Order: sequence, then structure tokens, then C-alpha cells
Amino acid sequence: MGKLIKPEAWWKSSEQPPEPPDMDLTERVIKLESKLDAALPTLATKADLHSEFSAQTWKIVSFVMGFGTLLAAAVFFIAKNVH
Repeated sequence: MGKLIKPEAWWKSSEQPPEPPDMDLTERVIKLESKLDAALPTLATKADLHSEFSAQTWKIVSFVMGFGTLLAAAVFFIAKNVH
């Protein structure tokens, strides 16, 4: 993002910040809406998030179960073979 140069009036708490002078409100809204329309297809849906959360949950469960099994095997080996 580029640097935004704010007029001095923006820093005073008693005044409302002025609108940028380069475009009127309608032009700004049109510009923002066009950016939003371009960005909407790239946003995740609830179904996308649900499937990603499910996949990640199973990865975590698999890791914990595998690590727990490895630890149990190590404890068994030590208890059985170390006197």
C-alpha cells in the first residue's frame, strides 16, 4: 500500500477529516464497489472453511495418535529392556 499523506486537519480531534479532494463521493463508491466485485470470487465460503477445518482436525488427531503410540512403545521398550 502506498503512503497516505493526511492533511493537518485529520489530526485535530475537534474537526471531521475532510474528504480527499481528487474525487467526489460517488466516484469513490464506484471505485470501491468495482474492487469489491473483483475480490468477492476469491473469498472463502463456509463450505470451504468447513472442509479445511475438517482436514486440519484430522491431521492433528493423526499426529497426536501417532506420537502417543510412539511414546507408549518407547516406554514399553525401556521398561522391558532396561534393568
